[in-house]
Amino acid sequence: MKSIIQQLLRVSLLFAWILSSPLHGQGIKISSGAYLKTYGTPYIIVKDGNLSNSGTWSSSGTGLTTFSGTSPVLFSGYGTTVMYDVLLSNTGGILQQIRQVDMHNLNITSSSMMTIDTAKAVIVSNVIDNQRGTDGLYLRSRADGINATLVFHNSYSSPVSATVEMYSKAYKGTSYKWQYFGIPLRSVVASPTFDGTYVRKHNEPGWNAGYTNANLWISQTNS
Repeated sequence: MKSIIQQLLRVSLLFAWILSSPLHGQGIKISSGAYLKTYGTPYIIVKDGNLSNSGTWSSSGTGLTTFSGTSPVLFSGYGTTVMYDVLLSNTGGILQQIRQVDMHNLNITSSSMMTIDTAKAVIVSNVIDNQRGTDGLYLRSRADGINATLVFHNSYSSPVSATVEMYSKAYKGTSYKWQYFGIPLRSVVASPTFDGTYVRKHNEPGWNAGYTNANLWISQTNS
């Protein structure tokens, strides 16, 4: 099925496909200028194959796209990519390098994972179910570029676990060089995350630095 999809999309500038039954494939490649649109409640299964999109993938209904198998999967390209529900069960993991991937729900099984590369985004309009925990989602960062982006709308009672890289330019030379940041997580374990560093919380009405609530910069401890 992979070769059929590639052949059709390479020769057609506008390609609409109504999917009403399960479609099994070993990868999807959408060429520049090509257009893949799903209707109704399609069920797409991609096993041990990549998603390459330099055109447009859009969804006008509901439906499920599953990435399964054991080989590592790469999402690549720069095209608009809008799926509905997405299930990741691929044990080799998924590396997301498309500029932005939009979806309604994202489900990651206990044996799979997704890594979002720097300057790339995953936008989930509804919720994420990450059954693997902190190893199921990995957001990359770098010192001289844009970090990975993940947007979702889970309720407070249904948190999403993930591993998030963060580069700090703070250092100690002849004096301390501080970096102001906000942790993009609900909670973080202080040790070993911040071992060897000094972390202070800003308190606008305070004065000087120390450990009391009256200070401008309140030193944080493991408690």
